[in-house]
Amino acid sequence: MQKVPKTTRVKKLLGSDFDVILTSWSADYDPTTFLDMMTTGNSYNFGGWSSSEYDSLMKTANTTANMQTRWDAMVKAEKLLMKAQGVIPLYQNATNYMRNPKLTGVINNAAGGEPGWRGVDLK
Repeated sequence: MQKVPKTTRVKKLLGSDFDVILTSWSADYDPTTFLDMMTTGNSYNFGGWSSSEYDSLMKTANTTANMQTRWDAMVKAEKLLMKAQGVIPLYQNATNYMRNPKLTGVINNAAGGEPGWRGVDLK
């Protein structure tokens, strides 16, 4: 086990010079933010994990207009990824808020970022 500076960790990531590495990623829109990373040949798939079944499921998720078909493909892809341990999630960041029920106008970010406070009012 080695604790290394970020620049060294990034160099090892890019050179595939690791057996296991701890890194992080944050979602910015929906589950494909994470799931697309593990498709074959993706530049963020640092471990080089590959599955033709997974790739096919993600192709379906990324090309269908049917929301249920898309969701089902993403769920199947995630289950396959977790079973094969192509990546091993350790934790998920979260922020909890206590909110006065009289507070109105809060805009929630679906990807889990900070709420939008502009235009908020306490009635």
